[in-house]
Amino acid sequence: MDPTVTTGTVCVEPVLLIASAERLTALADALADAAATVPALPADPGFGSGTAAAELEADLLDAVRGHAERARHTAGAVRAAAAGWREADESAAASFTG
Repeated sequence: MDPTVTTGTVCVEPVLLIASAERLTALADALADAAATVPALPADPGFGSGTAAAELEADLLDAVRGHAERARHTAGAVRAAAAGWREADESAAASFTG
């Protein structure tokens, strides 16, 4: 579809939505895997304290896990949108043939 042509309608490709959801799921998996494989290291000299370093590391890992969870949630929402569009398309097609 030529993006310069405006017809007042929306063109949605459910297959592309599903592909996007799969990429989001892969991203979520990569983030979760990365967070799970971070080794516990001693604090660098001069950091302040080992406790502060551990707290910072825990906060950063929690943030990465949070991003992974949001990516999974978004992937689910995109899949649901694709299913909704497919259902609407099938319903519209059936109304023309009925």
